[in-house]
Amino acid sequence: MTDVRTPFRSRALALLVAAGAALSAGRAAAEPGSERAAPEVSASEAEAASRFQRGVVLYQEGDFAPALIEFRRAHELAPNYRVLYNIAQVHYMLGEYAEALRAFEQYLEQGGAALNAERRAAVEAEIARLRLRVGTLELTANAGGVEIAIDDVPIGKTPLAAPVPVSSGRRRVVASKDGRSAVRIVEVAGGEHLEIRFDLPARPRPTEPLRPAADRGASTTPARGGASAAGPAVPLWPWAATAILAAGAGVSGALALTTTSALTTRRETFGSTREEREALDDRRRALSLAADALAGAAVVMGGVSLYLTLARGGPAPAAESGARGSPRTGRAAITLTPAGVRIQGAF
Repeated sequence: MTDVRTPFRSRALALLVAAGAALSAGRAAAEPGSERAAPEVSASEAEAASRFQRGVVLYQEGDFAPALIEFRRAHELAPNYRVLYNIAQVHYMLGEYAEALRAFEQYLEQGGAALNAERRAAVEAEIARLRLRVGTLELTANAGGVEIAIDDVPIGKTPLAAPVPVSSGRRRVVASKDGRSAVRIVEVAGGEHLEIRFDLPARPRPTEPLRPAADRGASTTPARGGASAAGPAVPLWPWAATAILAAGAGVSGALALTTTSALTTRRETFGSTREEREALDDRRRALSLAADALAGAAVVMGGVSLYLTLARGGPAPAAESGARGSPRTGRAAITLTPAGVRIQGAF
């Protein structure tokens, strides 16, 4: 079977040399005997030209994925609209038609008046062919700020400004927010428009801290002689503070895991910048530190809450009665030691 991309590849090879010459023009030295000094070339421009030539060699060898990386690096180091044409070519050969379409459109936009009518017409013809191999996905969710990724490539957060162009074929779409996620596998035909809505499950409500048994069962009926039979009430604020600190530690930990996943995706995504990766790494470190600090504070506050519950939750001591058969109220002393909690007394 004949590969329909072969004619396109043949035309592309003829244009690679011209683009490489334009990218390397800044490195041309002055002619012998000329009084005009050669233009100074920066290190980034020199590296861009070298990477571009390396990409041309890889493209000619049919090693398209590494060629795409080299062309992208060349364009990042020394932006030149001509390189966008080569990037579009490699995307086309890899079957990434949506990315090729986007690169061709940027080529026409940035090339502007520098493109002659023949070149513009040829590129517009390629764009018309690619649109037959590209569909669009209109992605919505039942909440705002839901992160959308297609084939493990982050797209943005809902609400998205416009439908997302995707190459025809089977696509994996993931929506996630705050530890909740949903996955859809869809088949997209060329020129097809699909609407996909994600309904993420509702966030679970935080559970109320359990009230100590002594406080729940305490009787408000005064005992004989006017004394309260239930004794001092157990304060609830230490348990509430413990629950808040524990919840904060859980949320911070979940956000740290989400940020770690996003950082991993960025590291594996072509074209991600060092600034984006460093920002995600700084956020991950800050969230992890916050989670550790909140967890430690929750443990300390839990110990304080337990101490106050044991110390104040028992029945109030009453005077021993001299009558036979009268009950005796136990007394206990609670002491915090480096090894734990010590309880002493008679019951």
